[in-house]
Amino acid sequence: MIDGSPAAAGDKGEYLTANSPAAVNLVTLVTANVASIALPPGDWDIWGAVIFQPTGTGPNSLSSAISGVSGALPSNADVTAGFGTMSETWSSSMPSGKRQVLLTGQCTSNLATVKNVFLVAQASFGGGSVAVSGYISARRAR
Repeated sequence: MIDGSPAAAGDKGEYLTANSPAAVNLVTLVTANVASIALPPGDWDIWGAVIFQPTGTGPNSLSSAISGVSGALPSNADVTAGFGTMSETWSSSMPSGKRQVLLTGQCTSNLATVKNVFLVAQASFGGGSVAVSGYISARRAR
């Protein structure tokens, strides 16, 4: 529509989004859910972003992903098939106290049933803590 109103449920362009209700404290190398959405049947483009906030020792790696499995990074097969996407960054030590934002990339879902999709995060750190927040969004492609 050209009147600025959002697309209706079921129409091309329908938009869904969810934010993390509160910061999630990570445990080193344990994948955690940041936010999730339940996608109605259809063809969806999905993406998200995770904000990492370290305190104490800076982390050595960060991962943000869209996954079809709660609390798990997507498999290589999921990423190759286009359902599931992941961004990772590695460093000998990222700055403590410096916010890092990591986009997930974009993937698709084309299913005939409702599908729960998760924004997940993981970090490797030797001390201190890492809290995360973020959002997951999807737009109906057709």
